[in-house]
Amino acid sequence: MRNGGVSMWFILLFGMAALGSSFHFALRADKKTLGFIRGMSHATFWATLAATAGDLGAVCTYLTRHYGEPSWTQALVEGLGESTSPAIMGFSLLALVSMLRAVGQRRLDARTG
Repeated sequence: MRNGGVSMWFILLFGMAALGSSFHFALRADKKTLGFIRGMSHATFWATLAATAGDLGAVCTYLTRHYGEPSWTQALVEGLGESTSPAIMGFSLLALVSMLRAVGQRRLDARTG
C-alpha cells in the first residue's frame, strides 16, 4: 500500500466491492449481481491502470530533477519496482473476482440448464 501511494486506496475500495459481490454471486448465483460485478471490475481495472501510470509519472518527474546525481540509477530501479505495486494488487483482486464469478456462473448454469 505504501509503495503505490494514495491511489492504492481506490484500487482497494473498488476491488473489495467487486470481490464481495462476486463472493455473494458464487454463493447465491443470482443473475442480478452480474452487472454490478462487471462495473466494479471495470472500475478496479481502470483505477489500476491510472495508479500505475501515476506512479510511473512520479518516477519520471523525480528523475528529471535528479538526473546526473550518483544515485539516479538506483532511484530509477526502485521507482519502477514500486510502480508495479498498483498493478500487482489490482490485477490480483481482478483474478479473484473472475474466479468467484466463474464459480457463480457454473452454479447458475447448472440450475437453469
